[in-house]
Amino acid sequence: NNFEILINKNISETMNLLPRFRLYETSEIYNLSWDGFNLSENWQSRVIDGYVADYQLKDIDSDGINELVVAVVFSFEMTALIPAKSGVLIYELNF
Repeated sequence: NNFEILINKNISETMNLLPRFRLYETSEIYNLSWDGFNLSENWQSRVIDGYVADYQLKDIDSDGINELVVAVVFSFEMTALIPAKSGVLIYELNF
């Protein structure tokens, strides 16, 4: 039996100034297969500008095929004067 998993990788390209604070500017999502011995990469998303806050497989258009629904924070400001920008990305999957 082969099992597939989805993982996301949030990427920090700037220096982290505080030990417990991370600023993630970009992300990627990977689909991996587990054959009982090895993990192998099936595909990876394009680079996403922002960090992936959450994701799930869901049939959002009721066609019987799950889409990958991704919640992304595109920008985050450390002050309350500039609001954060977020959105939802939807990927059609062929598996």
